[in-house]
Amino acid sequence: MRKSNRFKFLRILAVVISFLMISQPVFASTTGNQNYKYMEDSNILPVLSSSGVTKLGDVEANKQLSITIGLKFRNKDQLQHKIKAAHDAGKAGRVVSAQDMNNNFLPSKSANNTVIEFLKNSGLKITKTYNSHMTIKATGSVQDIEKAFKVKLNYYSKDGVEFLANSTQPQLPDDIVGLVQNISGLNNFKLKPSSSYNKQIKSQSLSTSSFTPQQLQKAYDFTSAYANNVNGKGIKLAIASYNSFNKSDIDNFLNTFDIKGTNAITTINVGGVPQYDEIGSEETTMDIECALSSAPGAQLLVYDGVNADTATETDLFTQIVDDGQANVVSYSWGSEEQYFSPSELAEMNNLFMAGAAKGITFVVASGDYGSNVINYPASDPYVTAVGGTTLKINNSSGEISSETGWGVDGYGYGSGGGSSSFFSTPSWQQGITPLNNGHRMIPDVSLDADPNTGYTIYSNGNWYQYGGTSAAAPEWAAIFALVNQSRESKGLGTIGLANSRLYSLANQSVFHDIVSGSNGEYSSSLGYDMVTGLGSVDVWKLVSALSDVNTENYTVTYNGSGGNGGSVPVDSKAYASGETAIVSGNVGNLVKTGYRFAGWNTAPDGSGIDYSPNSIFTMGNSSVTLYAKWNSIYPVAGCIDTPSEGQTISGINMINGWFLDGNGVKKVEVLVDGTVVGTASYGDGRLDVARVYPTYNNGNSGYHYSLDTTKLTNGRYTIVIRETGNNNLQTNLSGRNITVANPVIGCIDTPSEGQAISGSSMINGWFLDSTGVNKIEVIVDGNVAGTASYGDGRLDVSKVYPSYNNGNSGYHYNLDTTKLKDGKHTIVIRETGNNNSQTSLGGRNITVSNNPVGCIDTPSEGQTISGSNMINGWFLDGNGVKKVEVLVDGTLVGTASYGDGRLDVSKVYPSYNNGNSGYHYSLDTTKLTNGRHTIVIRETGNNNSQTNLSGRNITVANPVIGCIDTPSEGQAISGSSMINGWFLDSTGVNKIEVLVDGTVVGTASYGDGRLDVSKVYPSYNNVNSGYHYNLDTTKLKDGRHTIVIRETGNNNSQTNLGGRNITVSNNPVGCIDTPSEGQTISGSNMINGWFLDGNGVKKVEVLVDGTVVGTASYGDGRLDVSKVYPSYNNVNSGYHYSLDTTKLTNGRHTIVIRETGNNNSQTSLSGRNITVSN
Repeated sequence: MRKSNRFKFLRILAVVISFLMISQPVFASTTGNQNYKYMEDSNILPVLSSSGVTKLGDVEANKQLSITIGLKFRNKDQLQHKIKAAHDAGKAGRVVSAQDMNNNFLPSKSANNTVIEFLKNSGLKITKTYNSHMTIKATGSVQDIEKAFKVKLNYYSKDGVEFLANSTQPQLPDDIVGLVQNISGLNNFKLKPSSSYNKQIKSQSLSTSSFTPQQLQKAYDFTSAYANNVNGKGIKLAIASYNSFNKSDIDNFLNTFDIKGTNAITTINVGGVPQYDEIGSEETTMDIECALSSAPGAQLLVYDGVNADTATETDLFTQIVDDGQANVVSYSWGSEEQYFSPSELAEMNNLFMAGAAKGITFVVASGDYGSNVINYPASDPYVTAVGGTTLKINNSSGEISSETGWGVDGYGYGSGGGSSSFFSTPSWQQGITPLNNGHRMIPDVSLDADPNTGYTIYSNGNWYQYGGTSAAAPEWAAIFALVNQSRESKGLGTIGLANSRLYSLANQSVFHDIVSGSNGEYSSSLGYDMVTGLGSVDVWKLVSALSDVNTENYTVTYNGSGGNGGSVPVDSKAYASGETAIVSGNVGNLVKTGYRFAGWNTAPDGSGIDYSPNSIFTMGNSSVTLYAKWNSIYPVAGCIDTPSEGQTISGINMINGWFLDGNGVKKVEVLVDGTVVGTASYGDGRLDVARVYPTYNNGNSGYHYSLDTTKLTNGRYTIVIRETGNNNLQTNLSGRNITVANPVIGCIDTPSEGQAISGSSMINGWFLDSTGVNKIEVIVDGNVAGTASYGDGRLDVSKVYPSYNNGNSGYHYNLDTTKLKDGKHTIVIRETGNNNSQTSLGGRNITVSNNPVGCIDTPSEGQTISGSNMINGWFLDGNGVKKVEVLVDGTLVGTASYGDGRLDVSKVYPSYNNGNSGYHYSLDTTKLTNGRHTIVIRETGNNNSQTNLSGRNITVANPVIGCIDTPSEGQAISGSSMINGWFLDSTGVNKIEVLVDGTVVGTASYGDGRLDVSKVYPSYNNVNSGYHYNLDTTKLKDGRHTIVIRETGNNNSQTNLGGRNITVSNNPVGCIDTPSEGQTISGSNMINGWFLDGNGVKKVEVLVDGTVVGTASYGDGRLDVSKVYPSYNNVNSGYHYSLDTTKLTNGRHTIVIRETGNNNSQTSLSGRNITVSN
């Protein structure tokens, strides 16, 4: 393997990363009103702090960069636990549903959209998003990127290699920073493949010094899988790589070695069209050829990244996980853990974790630099890290002649292995790996990787002898393709994250345990080691173990003609009745993780006849099915946590502990003095036990049982916990000695603690004494108040304490609190048993409150009231209420009605036993002067003691109100005019005066019926509030006048109604009806008309051409005129006069009507022109 540029840089201590983070404040800056914060995990390359790094200058502002934003997962800890729990329980494939991932763990759509909006607003262009929302791709200029993330990008040089990187930690707005896990693309540091080749072996003709595919298939027993038609058919295997490849090279390789299969290769370009690079192309080609040569039936998906840098690496695995097509992924690239920033590691770990949840198996090369380098992503706990061996094959048999750990050679190459500085120990490595330092160790497994023998590869028109863990990784990916095909054919689904299953097979024959060889600091040894992990593999045994190819039962067939002997159940021969066979101890590929084969049994649950290996089987007269029996490789272990040895317990007591059985726990029983008293609940979470005993793979080994000691007599007992395993073997934990001491017990049910009681109050409760109850005494403040009645039925108590065998443990006592002073008292119940021992129940504090209590509900304090107003409230008196009186300003005004229902009060004061404590009284405020008054409620008890409620201050405001109905405002009146209206005064109306222009003209009559007013103002209780007055306007001058109504109340207060403006119009008015204007008349002709005069009409004269010719008769009925002029009060205003025209010359004349009033004033009507024509 070529050493990556990252490895060429000096190794930087982890403390540098810590320094970079803690040296920066949490709040970095503020832009406008928006706070910016530093990203949580460092995004700075640690290499920038190493020696030999030269800063070359700023990156061009207009340079275009492609970046990838990784979003934080939700509830990451819960997702980690969910995956772990599933694999600890033996589940495989997808272990978290797509719905669960989307709803609870993957970044939300809202978070995705929020970050996208931020990027767009920052001037960046979104180039790709994913359904999973795990990452977002964007492009933009350096200027925009620096502004968006508040970073500075510079060019650097290290050991002749130039690169760009951010020198400062990215910052994001405080509403964005919590959503972002990592920003890839702020540096363009290159990844390198984990491959090595012997440059001396390179030719255009096929080399014979390296292993062919067929040799490796024989050595690792791929051939048995192929013989069973297991070659990866139907499985999609992905190669994740960079820099393209030539399909013609692949075809030539497959044809040369006659490898037949689907040969289906689909290329998915990630990030654009990959640029051709010779080294990268050779890596990709080797990965494809290794995978297809060992899993020729698989469908190959090549995810080809545009550049071998961390940004494209993130894109690569986001695309793979988001697509979800491949269930096995091989990756042979990477670099030293310390040359990834913490945020990059966290983001990549998220992607692998999401893949594991989805059921994807990731296989990653552990690297080729021995113990010097811990490669990432090989160190990620969600991938299977593949190390390397040096393989030698027997040329004649094709079997492995030797296999050692691939050691460091002259080039510094060797199997990558060691302890991660970033990831903690996964559960499946606990108790298996040699170092107990709490860190993940690599590799997990191995395969041939030494380039001195290596793999035969065809690339770029040449044959190469390649080696390195880069070749071993796709080989292992091919093995998992075979496993998945086999599992799916059995309906088991794919293997998914395989590590927990692999480690459960540790030290079994599926692995070739490598015991020699060194990669520098570490050496191969028995069991797991940090050179080769669990070892290399017997492919067919692994496929069988992980997919249950061989069943765990066989049928021994009966045949009357018999057989010819042999062994059962392996040879599958038929046997006659009575024929015998030897029971085989050879179980072939039959493997059960964590168990050892223990023989056969005729029942699936092991309850039938046992047949151990090499025993004699005798055939009956029918076919028999034999079932494999298994014993866990781990011993049964358990503990009683509580109660402790010698502990005294009583009542209901919890028994807790834990049990581990490699065969599984069927049940946990609790025995007391040898008798089973119950079955404990098993499955309580006990992670503390799991940490100490990780090999049992059981985080839920706890049990609990609730022991009812009241069913036991007092005294000493021994508790034993008996566990029955799934193999029906029973194990007892050493007896735990305890003492049962159930005391005399009792309870005061009522009154409750702190309760206020009064009058006669019942004390209730119960007492249990295994010796029997002699008497129950009630003690108040240390003095015996009486003896309670004992023997009330209490089945409820009997059910809880059945061991006392007493269904009548109740007592009651009626306490007369009137014999006690009001205030706090303490009640004690003292029981004397039949053994004369006394037991007191703890004092119950109560308050005696026989003082009357009450309340005025209405009116409220300071309320203004008028008319008839209701006073409501309640009163409680332990002695009973004789009467409730209402006092106003110290004077008794009446007695309230008592006994209104008040359940609300009864609930608050139940001890008074009174649900009808309400009172009411209707207060007539019209009997009070307006102003401030004080209401007091005085209660007299049946004991003749009186209690006053605090005075309630109120204000009486009964207004005097009235109205002038007629005349209306501005009305013209004349003659005798009626003034009407109404007046209400709560003190009563003394008189109503009428004032005109400030002068009293008279007193109105008061008491007219006004039901209409009474309905509107019922509180005045007055239906006769009307008044009327006949105003003689003739005594007034014509013109405007103001009428005021002044009311004097019975309290002598006076109230004026606002002035009503009227117009007096007593001028005479009249009309000549006939003859009409210009009429021609002759002979005797009647003149008719009417006249109204507020002062009365004395006479009406007729003048012709200015000369009086006579006096008209006045008083003709004219109802029509009266309707038009009602104020004159005159229905007989007509006049008539018979004019003798013969006394006039023919021709034109003028008639004038002149009225003389009773006041001797004269009024003439306008002249009427007529023509006399006799």
